[in-house]
Amino acid sequence: MEYIRKWRWHHELKDRYYTAAAEVDLFGRWTLLESWGGRHNRLGGGKTETYDSWKALVRAVDALNRQRVKRGYVLSTMQPRRTTIARMVRQTQEAARQRYPATPRLSTETVDNQSNMVKIQP
Repeated sequence: MEYIRKWRWHHELKDRYYTAAAEVDLFGRWTLLESWGGRHNRLGGGKTETYDSWKALVRAVDALNRQRVKRGYVLSTMQPRRTTIARMVRQTQEAARQRYPATPRLSTETVDNQSNMVKIQP
């Protein structure tokens, strides 16, 4: 799934990073994916939080930014919106169609009056 927006903080002295990414889940709720760790070790973790609206998610990211800056992190990247929600919905629907193909449509029958033959059209 593509992210709607992604943020990244880094701490140069401690060689640590923290990322947050916003996306919409299949139920239409806003989800904030957070991950953190060290650049040269395997220490780290992550968590996922769900919000009912974009405004609530933005408030959470603002609080997260204040907390990261207070602890010495610098906001290094904030990727702009890469895709629209409508595009994400279309991609999800297309993936579902490929995974679960629909049953074939019933053909319609027409009778040709001149030859009394039945033509089947898909």
